[in-house]
Amino acid sequence: MFPLVRATIAQVNYIFDASVGPTDRSKFKLAVDDYNKKTCIRWIERSGQRDYVNIMKDDSLGCSAVASNCYSGAGTVGKIRFGHCSPWETLGHEMGHVLCFGHEHNRNDRENYLRPGGGMEGKYEHLNFGHLYDYTSAMNGCGGPYVPSMSGVDVSSCGSKGLSVLDAEKLNDVYQCPGKLISIMVFIFRVTCFIFPGCQSYRFRFPSEIPQSKPFVAGAEASGKLVYSCRAYINGHIMVGKAVGNLDGSGWACWLPYSGSEVGVSTGFEVLTNPSNADLWWWKGGSRLPTNAIAGGRTATRETLYVARCRYQSPGGGVILVPGVLYQSRPDRMHFSYGGREITCTDFDLLVCAGEV
Repeated sequence: MFPLVRATIAQVNYIFDASVGPTDRSKFKLAVDDYNKKTCIRWIERSGQRDYVNIMKDDSLGCSAVASNCYSGAGTVGKIRFGHCSPWETLGHEMGHVLCFGHEHNRNDRENYLRPGGGMEGKYEHLNFGHLYDYTSAMNGCGGPYVPSMSGVDVSSCGSKGLSVLDAEKLNDVYQCPGKLISIMVFIFRVTCFIFPGCQSYRFRFPSEIPQSKPFVAGAEASGKLVYSCRAYINGHIMVGKAVGNLDGSGWACWLPYSGSEVGVSTGFEVLTNPSNADLWWWKGGSRLPTNAIAGGRTATRETLYVARCRYQSPGGGVILVPGVLYQSRPDRMHFSYGGREITCTDFDLLVCAGEV
């Protein structure tokens, strides 16, 4: 598999303070690698740029870290300070603050996802871009007063594996990956984006946003009606399924394959769109998972779920293409819903973007 070489790059410059030794520099670079792998944002060591982030060691912080984020009004020099035992995931969390992302548990709509209680921080909206709430976000608070109200949610690994699927999507959304040549002033940082055709401009959008987007066609029913990929919460999972609806945003519904059944969802789901014409195409699935497969969701325990479609012999005759889900741990099959059932399929395509597979 050749690496993808076409993507919009958003550059954030940083320097290491003299307090940061070789071991801690390597720790920070683990977080940088996570951003590089999942987003268009590149953290680059400073070479004279005016705007930059200063990475500093502060043993008084113990295992925690703090950041001067883009809402602080602190000037053009940002700071990330971390303690002697801060894990790299904590540094990744603070990098999110520098990039203007707040805590997931402070979202204005958190009452839909968390049980009410005392001790919560105040609400504010930090560039969540209307995505589903993400219990596994690197920016989500775990434990304490932040108790999930949805059934089946597992927060035991919350933020412990770096950026989640939805974290990466939101970062790629706000930094317009890919996009035209732009220089974005994000309060205290100027982030320069360089244009290349890329793979990170697909977006999952709520049906109300469909008129402004381009839903990506994933298949068709026996009647010829087009179907699309969708995702929604079910028992703690962000499950990938099939959707139908109208381009004016009306008449949308999502069906998910789960626990042997077809589960219908009429609200709170998103549809895969391709507003900037990312180079998406269908690859014949088999025994392995390409590194450029498109992630659509995750299980409650953070296993990544991918967008796939089955070539299915319909009961009415003829082969139809039905979108569904492929589990990272089971690359030789996918699952879709049809006629009230969850069906396993081995004759399937996997959605990928650009490059060789």
